[in-house]
Amino acid sequence: MLCDLNKLATDYPFYYNPIFDDFSLELAEKICQFHQTIPGYKPTPMVDMKNMAKNLNVGKLWTKDESKRFDLNAYKFLGVSYSLALELAKDHNVKDLNWGTLQKLVSGMETKPLLITATDGNHGYALAFAAKLLGCEAIIFMPKDAVDGRVTRTRALGADVRKMTVGYDDSVIEARAEADRLGKKRKVMYIQDTTLDNYWDIPLKIMQGYMTILVEAWNVGNLDDPANIPTHVFLQVGVGTFSGGMSGFLVNKMKKLRKKIKIITVEPRGAHCVFRSHKIGDGKLHAMEGDLETIMAGLNCGVPSGIGWPILKDVATAFLSCDDQVTVSGMKHYFNPIGDDPRVISGESGAVSLGALSYVSKYDVEIRKKLGIDENSRILLISTEGDTDPEGFIRLCGKP
Repeated sequence: MLCDLNKLATDYPFYYNPIFDDFSLELAEKICQFHQTIPGYKPTPMVDMKNMAKNLNVGKLWTKDESKRFDLNAYKFLGVSYSLALELAKDHNVKDLNWGTLQKLVSGMETKPLLITATDGNHGYALAFAAKLLGCEAIIFMPKDAVDGRVTRTRALGADVRKMTVGYDDSVIEARAEADRLGKKRKVMYIQDTTLDNYWDIPLKIMQGYMTILVEAWNVGNLDDPANIPTHVFLQVGVGTFSGGMSGFLVNKMKKLRKKIKIITVEPRGAHCVFRSHKIGDGKLHAMEGDLETIMAGLNCGVPSGIGWPILKDVATAFLSCDDQVTVSGMKHYFNPIGDDPRVISGESGAVSLGALSYVSKYDVEIRKKLGIDENSRILLISTEGDTDPEGFIRLCGKP
């Protein structure tokens, strides 16, 4: 089997968890308004995959194409920009949270802050882009298996990219240590998208920043219409930051609509830390051990988020773990659409949700049935990245 399933029988309404308040619909709207102040902002497309829906025997199928986000080929700048803005505003007592105000603030600084993070690719690229916009220096730690294309494009933004001899999770620790060391001499902002000991505030802000994706999806797709309310949302999982932020929004949307939306998480089998945590079943988060192997670089993480995991374990309907072959099939489905469906350029970490949906619809009737997918289902997918590894994409799918 190319997909494994952990099933969690979750009924609506969910019991109250205070963390849900951090992802309110009102806050999501305000965050989206902030993003609208950034030059180049526009909502990313909602792709109506009508022919693929028929092929998979589902009612409706949409993909939110985040490869179009600020021309950065991925969604990560949403979290980076919001968390960075809040940190700068907090330090300088700024009340009016908009990008122009922040640029003026930083441009007037005699010594600008140094930005530091660790990344598999997209998060660090987004932080390097923010540093360039603000005129700051950035140090980006990347793991040993980071592909050259992702390293090169980040360096091209002017960042000091340090490719490590360790994996992603250890690179996160190394980046934090460097931030602490350099922070003794100058102002350093460590902007990391996963939780660590005594490091929760910025990852939470990053998760909140991602909610703009679903604010746009609901507005552009008219998803409050009873005929359009999704029955299922598939969410990719690395550490659980993206999927946790999306799920926090969705649980509050469900409360407002009084409708159940099934949340399906999808992970690479070689790095399925959230899947593993759920399967162990003691309610605690459990890291993956040893070297992690998957072509889904943005999901190649071994330690679950301390914020994302509590949300996912409470509200996700099911947890899927998939072979790399599944995401390759998803990439090809997007790249070679059926009929007049629009083409979507979706990378290894962006396409696994479509690959999983296609696999269970075509080859695993039992999992499809357990997920409650049928001819009336309305399914929302989010392609979180484009061809961020151009050479790898061409090798797997051909030239865009």
